[in-house]
Amino acid sequence: DIREMAVAAAGAGETSLTSAVRASSTGWFIDACPVQGPRLAELSNGRTLITWADQSSGIYRVYVADSDDAVIWSLERVVAGGPDAEQKSPRVVVGMTGRVWLIFEGDGYYVVYSDDDAVTWTDPEPLIVPDYGPVVRGDLSARAGQVWVAGEAGDSAWVRRLE
Repeated sequence: DIREMAVAAAGAGETSLTSAVRASSTGWFIDACPVQGPRLAELSNGRTLITWADQSSGIYRVYVADSDDAVIWSLERVVAGGPDAEQKSPRVVVGMTGRVWLIFEGDGYYVVYSDDDAVTWTDPEPLIVPDYGPVVRGDLSARAGQVWVAGEAGDSAWVRRLE
């Protein structure tokens, strides 16, 4: 069973979806369902971004691809890598400035961002709460142009505005 990411879309005001189109081609094979499906965001250039994690390379990696019509997708790109750095559970939002924010789980939670519509990414930075240590559960949210990250560290919950 190959577990690829596929997208079906409907235009503004339309009520029916297009046929699902494969957005990934990593060829990930698993005898079970993935823990989490893909996440979508609209980039500042109007393209749709999809992000997911899979184990096709032998270790979990976070990938992105983008499309201007939800039919033809770019080749997938690894967001952040390293030979021993397992990454999964990506979450993505786009801030008011167009900066694309992404957090993912590894041996803690990490944040990266892109200022060029997800073509290049910063190096991963661990989400650490002073006096409490690394974040063990995290989430990302955008509302009214503000980007927020929330998490749990030590015996404490916290929220931080990123943008």
